[in-house]
Amino acid sequence: MQGGVMDSLNYYYYANTNRLKFITDNVPASGYDGGPDHNIIDIDGQADNNYVYDDIGNLIADKAENITDIKWNVYGKIDEITRTATASVPATDIKYTYDASGNRISQVVTSGGTKHYTWYVRDAQGNMLSTYTADGNDPDLANLQLNQEEKFLYGSSRLGLITVKESVDGGPDNLQFYYDGRTFSLGRGRKQYELTNHLGNVLATISDKKFGVSSGGSSLISYYEPDIVTAQDYYPFGMISREALPNSGVAYKFGFNGKMNDNDVKGGYGLQQDYGMRIYDGRVGRFLSVDPLTHSYPWYTPYQFAGNSPMANIDLDGGEPKPSTDGTQEGQSQSTSQDFYNLRGDYTQTKQETWYWHAVGLRDAKGNLTKADWYSSEGYVNVLSTSLAAKSLGNELGLYNVAAKSLGGNSELNKQELEKFAGSGLNDAASTHFIAAARATANASNNFVSGKIEPSNFNVEDLLGVGALLKEGIALLGGKIASAAGTEARAALFSLNEGYGVFGKSGLRI
Repeated sequence: MQGGVMDSLNYYYYANTNRLKFITDNVPASGYDGGPDHNIIDIDGQADNNYVYDDIGNLIADKAENITDIKWNVYGKIDEITRTATASVPATDIKYTYDASGNRISQVVTSGGTKHYTWYVRDAQGNMLSTYTADGNDPDLANLQLNQEEKFLYGSSRLGLITVKESVDGGPDNLQFYYDGRTFSLGRGRKQYELTNHLGNVLATISDKKFGVSSGGSSLISYYEPDIVTAQDYYPFGMISREALPNSGVAYKFGFNGKMNDNDVKGGYGLQQDYGMRIYDGRVGRFLSVDPLTHSYPWYTPYQFAGNSPMANIDLDGGEPKPSTDGTQEGQSQSTSQDFYNLRGDYTQTKQETWYWHAVGLRDAKGNLTKADWYSSEGYVNVLSTSLAAKSLGNELGLYNVAAKSLGGNSELNKQELEKFAGSGLNDAASTHFIAAARATANASNNFVSGKIEPSNFNVEDLLGVGALLKEGIALLGGKIASAAGTEARAALFSLNEGYGVFGKSGLRI
């Protein structure tokens, strides 16, 4: 195998902005052939003014990719992409729709004059459960043949998918199961399980088949080998560097950082990805629109990916860069940092962001479980404040006024959720954020019943970083436990891991 330079890129920007204008490549376009299957497409030299933006910084044209127009909605999501068809990318128009949470729920690709529909079915947390497709130009979608394409497999996170490809015609399922009293037939090979690294990058997928291998000429199976369906490597910012199985004919739906590939837009594998909050191009290492959280991170370019540290951080949804490995304890903290330099290359400062690990799945009023993940301080309070446990703690502390008492609720389920969370081993950070969450939930309910404010508009950021408030919450909690009658169990509930929680053998620590 012979190596060589594939890219030697120079980035040019519009004056006094962070907006990329065009890229030049010192390596000629003929210097890289796109891999054995021609699906690895790098960036080649571009003409001046290749990238065009609207007034607020959203990309609206990419001339090198034959994208003539991108329409954005007021929520920072792409509604429609218009492009000129090519032999490798035949799509001329791509439209998207979203649910109230901003998750993509449909896609319509017009290619060769025919519309190709895809619908995404999601759960309450936005996880993709299944996809359905239909093709045709009839404006009455009821006349099109609907097919279920995929179903997704989950444990605590996504494990893979099952390729279904079954017609949904309203009739009985056309599933055949044979059993003769001794044996039954079972079709394998439709499942794909993800093998990922610490960044969530999908490095390979394997099926539910296995191949027996004998050794020494024996007719007996010595061991089994997996059925590897796809395999690929990535450059640091996400472009695919190598396909280990280029002729498999299978392109997996997810790739770098575990995000969904939008292969219809630019051709090739993973050249554009949906991160939820924004759209990403891994060849350039930039998002297509301004970071909605840019006001909180003024030291970053608003188009950067993962704090420009893709080996250490992931970009969960196009927002802040987060730690790349899971935590081990509720409330565990970890910092991400980034060094910054001026235009002369002189070091100027290091910026840090502190994250908190939420591990315990808590139920909300609808029965949904909170997601295990790293959260900012504000985000940690937000996710805890949705839980029944926070409502129960608010009742324990007497934080609900008379009118709001019914909203707080003090059911047995709420108490069980509180006991589950408090018994999981909370450190100081988890305890103080939990108290802040209980107060946020109670205050929102109290204000709502008084007509002052809608619960959904309550801003918990005012509760963060206020030491007096957190101490007051801990003191209230301590007083409530001390005065609880016949409550050895209740007191034990808040006797968290010694040395790590708010309470130890010596009692309340503030």
